[in-house]
Amino acid sequence: IISDNIIRNNNGSGVTIWSSSNNMIFNNTIENCGLILGGSGIIVFNSTENIVYDNIVLDNNGLGIALFRSGHNQLYNNNMTDNRYNFGITGLSKSDFNNSVGTSNLVDGKSVYYLQGVDDIVLDSQLNIGTLYLINCKNVTIKDLFLSNNSFGLLLWETRSSKIENLTVKDNCYGIHLILSTNITISGSYITNNVKGIWLNSSNVCSISGNNIEANDDRGIVLDLSSNNSILGNNITSNRCDGIVIAEGVDNYIFENSIVDNYHAVLLFSTSNNKFYHNNFVGKSPQILFIGPVYTDYWDNSVEGNYWSDYNGTDSNQDGIGDTSHILNVDNTDHYPLMGMFNSFNTSLGKHVNVISNSTIDNFEYFVSNRTMKLYVSNMTEDQTYGFCRVCIPHTLMDETNISVVIDDGVTTVLHANYNIYDNGTHRWIYFAYEHSTHKIDIIPEFSSFLILPLFMMATLLAVIVYKRKHTE
Repeated sequence: IISDNIIRNNNGSGVTIWSSSNNMIFNNTIENCGLILGGSGIIVFNSTENIVYDNIVLDNNGLGIALFRSGHNQLYNNNMTDNRYNFGITGLSKSDFNNSVGTSNLVDGKSVYYLQGVDDIVLDSQLNIGTLYLINCKNVTIKDLFLSNNSFGLLLWETRSSKIENLTVKDNCYGIHLILSTNITISGSYITNNVKGIWLNSSNVCSISGNNIEANDDRGIVLDLSSNNSILGNNITSNRCDGIVIAEGVDNYIFENSIVDNYHAVLLFSTSNNKFYHNNFVGKSPQILFIGPVYTDYWDNSVEGNYWSDYNGTDSNQDGIGDTSHILNVDNTDHYPLMGMFNSFNTSLGKHVNVISNSTIDNFEYFVSNRTMKLYVSNMTEDQTYGFCRVCIPHTLMDETNISVVIDDGVTTVLHANYNIYDNGTHRWIYFAYEHSTHKIDIIPEFSSFLILPLFMMATLLAVIVYKRKHTE
């Protein structure tokens, strides 16, 4: 029994339980430990049948309370505040997670939620959750939470068919960690300043989409021994090491992501048959780092590849695709490198319009009433002379046989227009260019009623000008 102590200012941890059982730790105040060794308040390692309760654990340089490879312990009514990482449980097997952890445990004033074998529930901001563990759960929706300053913001072990939506996950060791989990979606979340942002370990058929993953101390996304996952439409920016790491993973899809200013965009260790396309790789070279045995991954979808900021090829046939392949190594090649950055815009009809451009796309609109599109573009860099757009239009949005482009209501000349560079039966690709400035671009069905009034007004104005000039003469 360790109770009623004040333990402070240790170089290492306050209390350590190591390979021990049937101990009780309660009613202690443990603060400011780990001054030199980064120790924690209370550590339980490889131990079972212990009870930890009614402790105040604060301002420690490591974890407040941590269980490592320790099952069948009880934790309740502990108050953890302002530790480097307040709370954490990790293990190598399911039995390591078989602990009783009550919501009476607090991290910075919020509850620890540790759920086992729970199905068909919603966990949201009304529950005041500070850190969340799901062990062998199914069909759980997790949304609108703020998870910070713990070993794991969110950990899922052997959890299935669940949704993670609209979270803010910051300042944890691991932001979101999935182990042996399947069919999990992670979307619309802001994941920043963790050591690792999102880590999938032996987890398959998961989707990571529409997240902002930035400024994490190590990696943005890690797929470790994980296959058949998709990484779609994320902003992965300014992570200290790699934007995405795939280790011994196969058949993953990575597309439509902006992977910008990481140490490396992607690190691959012994991978094969992963598919990368429509990504924006921006940063220093080499953008892709291969470690260990090198196998073949795929870097285009046989029509379009990725944008590479270090690609120096040309586009002599003016279609938005580089004339030469971008070779990463003898086994990995992007055969259709993009000459501008990839953008994808959703419409009110649920169909996406993809735009590849060396301009900044400031706004995009689709009008159902007259089946027209409007883009506003501006210079991406100050020294640009010409801009271009390569646009992929679903047939259901516009009559592909009569497409036309008008820039600045006809004032700016459309250059190198090609309204049928490719058609696969469901989508039409068009291309056009312009002298660079800020422009309004209308993509319309030819002779659309959209143009009748402006053309009439311009014709009337020209007629008036001609009449006045003749009258003056």
